[in-house]
Amino acid sequence: MSLVESTLSWLAKDLPWKSMVAVFALSNVLLFGAGRLGIEKDVQPYRLWLVIAFVFSGTWVVARICELSRPYVRQVWWRYRGKKHLEHLTPEERRYCKWFLDNGGKSLLHNPGNGAIASLLQNGILWKPEQGWQNNQLFEFNIQPWALKYLRKHPKYVANGDDSAAQ
Repeated sequence: MSLVESTLSWLAKDLPWKSMVAVFALSNVLLFGAGRLGIEKDVQPYRLWLVIAFVFSGTWVVARICELSRPYVRQVWWRYRGKKHLEHLTPEERRYCKWFLDNGGKSLLHNPGNGAIASLLQNGILWKPEQGWQNNQLFEFNIQPWALKYLRKHPKYVANGDDSAAQ
């Protein structure tokens, strides 16, 4: 690893967040509030360094906020996508969702190669616990708690589903 790469790695990861927020706040006050504080002449010789500190620390703080909020944003996106899919279920998907609704979210043993199960799994509505093969190659599938709650609130999306196909 070169000197530049190691320095950038250190700057990007190892700096304490409290220090970076403090540098950002202080450089912000000195750059944009010096006139109100009456210290504009004292700050002028250091303006370039303050701009550098403000830009670097501001970028670092924004990057950390984005990094910390990424899992939450991803979860919100998957729920949004799943809810949109629940509003436009195929008849077979509707039957499986109705089965989960009628059985209170109980796990369903089924073949993972089934198209409706795979579609619900891909859209984040169902999840499959990590497990090996069992019961003649059947897997246990669970419905996401938010999806079950959403279907309880909007039973019209599974109203025409017959749960006999989910057996």
